[in-house]
Amino acid sequence: MRVYVEKEFMNHFVSLQNKRSKGIDILWSIIRDYAEVVWVFNEEVKYDDFERWEVTNSFITTVSSKGSNSIEFNKNFKQEIEQDTQSLQIILSNKMENWHKDSIPNLLVFYIEDFEKQLEDIVAKFSFRFIADENYHWNGIENLRSSLINEITITDKYIIDKFLQTKEIRNLDQNFIFLLRKIVENQSFRIKLYIKSKDADFGRLKELQEKLEIMSRHTKDSFSEKLSLQIINAELDADFDFHDRNIITNFYILKTGKGFERIKDKKVNTEVECYSFLEKWGYDLIRHRKKMMKEYEDLLINYPNTFSTLSF
Repeated sequence: MRVYVEKEFMNHFVSLQNKRSKGIDILWSIIRDYAEVVWVFNEEVKYDDFERWEVTNSFITTVSSKGSNSIEFNKNFKQEIEQDTQSLQIILSNKMENWHKDSIPNLLVFYIEDFEKQLEDIVAKFSFRFIADENYHWNGIENLRSSLINEITITDKYIIDKFLQTKEIRNLDQNFIFLLRKIVENQSFRIKLYIKSKDADFGRLKELQEKLEIMSRHTKDSFSEKLSLQIINAELDADFDFHDRNIITNFYILKTGKGFERIKDKKVNTEVECYSFLEKWGYDLIRHRKKMMKEYEDLLINYPNTFSTLSF
């Protein structure tokens, strides 16, 4: 995560250090507790001033004391931000600029006058839980829709299992397509899906590819040709166990024990939980899962003669 800080916002926020609110506490938690954050200050924060403020400014003292954090200086936030639309980026801004109105994926801008409410609203949007067998239609999960999100990863080895066994489109519609309709808003969208396949286990790679091509075509017909789909074999390396079912984006992680299969008549001891990146636990979960997936995907090149990944 990269956080861009304007001097005016920083000074205003420091002046509020004796005020208590949920929004202020959220931002202080990011400053104080979050690891592996790149803090980027604008040109009004000079390097020499920064060294001096490390002693006198609580904002700078705190961010610079975290060993895993990085400190950078950049006078052109816009240019740098537009070069990376995949990473989560935040601007702490004095006022709205014209370019802030552009819909830049994975970018959040918080302003002096209402940052507290903005932060509280995001936590409310991306934080919830429900009992699976009491909410067959998964009501409320629509909150996860956002034009700012352009990629999701689904780790659920069985979400398309019934389709792979039967090739019946209705088995796609009942779970996978149903789920996407709930959470996908942006037409230009990337989906990574970690699966298990009996066809791959028994070397039926041609049959598997044909089924996944049918799945891809139906998914794009249901949404948009701009949607891209990457299917990943989740069981190639014994050192990696993708047991828990997750949906992961930069903004939230959705967790369920049994999986994203809807339950109608069964009674099950599972629940659905969603955590925002503005909760420390959610941020750490997202960071952990993304690291794990990156390490795993880097190893796929070692499996050239079997199904490792297909992109559509």
